[in-house]
Amino acid sequence: MSTPHPSHNREISQVLAHYGLADGIGANAPPTVYRGFSGAEVYRVETVKGPVAVRRWPKDSLPRERIRELHRFLSHLRQTGLKTVAVPFACRTNPTETLVDHKGNLWHCESWFPGNSDLASRLTPFRITASLQALADWHLAASTFQPLIPASTWFSQSPQAAVPAIQERRVILQRWTPERVVRILDRLQFVQPNQQDEVWSKWVSEYLHEYLPLAPRIEEELNQAALWQVRLQPCLRDVWHDHILLDGDQVTGIIDPTAARTENVAIDLARLLGSLFPPECEYWNLALEAYQQKNSLSQTELRLVSVFYRSSTLLSGLSWIEKLIGGQQKLFKNPQVRDRLVQLLERLRQLPNYLK
Repeated sequence: MSTPHPSHNREISQVLAHYGLADGIGANAPPTVYRGFSGAEVYRVETVKGPVAVRRWPKDSLPRERIRELHRFLSHLRQTGLKTVAVPFACRTNPTETLVDHKGNLWHCESWFPGNSDLASRLTPFRITASLQALADWHLAASTFQPLIPASTWFSQSPQAAVPAIQERRVILQRWTPERVVRILDRLQFVQPNQQDEVWSKWVSEYLHEYLPLAPRIEEELNQAALWQVRLQPCLRDVWHDHILLDGDQVTGIIDPTAARTENVAIDLARLLGSLFPPECEYWNLALEAYQQKNSLSQTELRLVSVFYRSSTLLSGLSWIEKLIGGQQKLFKNPQVRDRLVQLLERLRQLPNYLK
């Protein structure tokens, strides 16, 4: 979180004008900006209508039509009575449009939800139950959405089908062959010997050494799961503890649905639970039981939660490795990124404990 440059404030004012909010920016409460790993920027702005979130989409982000259909999907969720979802505002001059194209970027504006993303730091049975039941409510509302035909690729429903993410993870494993890993490890021996490079190259080396013996076992597990048929519906796909906002024990919002797409609900359960605690933690079963009080899971879906957790643990660091060896070593200077990568490596080291 930081304060944006004054030139950005002018940009925000110009974007807000499309929503009829430009004149309400609080002079005594300058905007604050929150930057995500994806490159997206979200500005918290005080207006006469209360605090709003102004999001600038990265230029290499989702296509415009997918964002529009995502906004239509979010509007549907709110219409079902779901209060934990923020719906992008319509433009003042075009009530059917939620996106603003300004200086080469797409923007949208929505209400700023109250609450804190402190679930991980204040874990209690009550808060876990509230969070998992809020996720179940989200899934139940999402299961009633009917997409427009052009958008059915992203937000469709199916009573029984193979799981898209399982095949995607199999493809990732096929790309990260032992030969490719060995070539990368060989290259790391020639990294320039300065302190910063040694830190990131050491992390890459340690991660890949852990990866090599585990990959065949995860690949076998994914090959088996590829034959399973389960229900598919729109899911968040990237919900972790920081995306759950709470006020005390009450969930006030589930934020950042950018990655939402057709999947099985098990992918969200694995992602959220995995960001909070390992499978042997007593809270793991408590969380699944709390979820199923609202949305029951089949035995296959329960197995999928574990499959998704184990494969995510193995694969999550690979995209970061591609960035680091591809010239983006400066990412490692970001303390948040560094902490995230340390956590990924520690989880990977524990993975053999969860393999049969």
